[in-house]
Amino acid sequence: MYADALPLGPLMELDARDEQNSFTSDRAEESLDYWRTKTQQILSDFEATGSDAALKSYSHATVSAANLLAAHNFLSEAETAYRLSSQLWPGNPESINGLATLLSGDGRQNEAQQLIASFIEKYPDQQKALAQLNPGMTITGPPLPNRH
Repeated sequence: MYADALPLGPLMELDARDEQNSFTSDRAEESLDYWRTKTQQILSDFEATGSDAALKSYSHATVSAANLLAAHNFLSEAETAYRLSSQLWPGNPESINGLATLLSGDGRQNEAQQLIASFIEKYPDQQKALAQLNPGMTITGPPLPNRH
């Protein structure tokens, strides 16, 4: 899905890449600028910050943008977008998974493990969701309660 996609504000334009329409560093920076501005707007809006649904929706959309940036090797921009997503909804396992995967791929395994450990400590109920997102990643945290 990401191979021929381009960022278009809060959306992705699919099958958009061609000779005249490429994913340049300028376009990556424009996408990141959009999400920086949108995150600031949302976090300064009392109604938005009072709505878990709104924060979760914007966080998920920001993760999608980060995934697109990462898929096109705009890693610095993707890292920032994952961090913006976490600001919007700190309990989002998708943003932590994406950021931890990116950090690990960049040789920053210790930072990735610390990020995961801190996340699990703050949001133990999200440990299973995080493990499901990336079964190959080592997830350290307190043992999950055995529920029947």
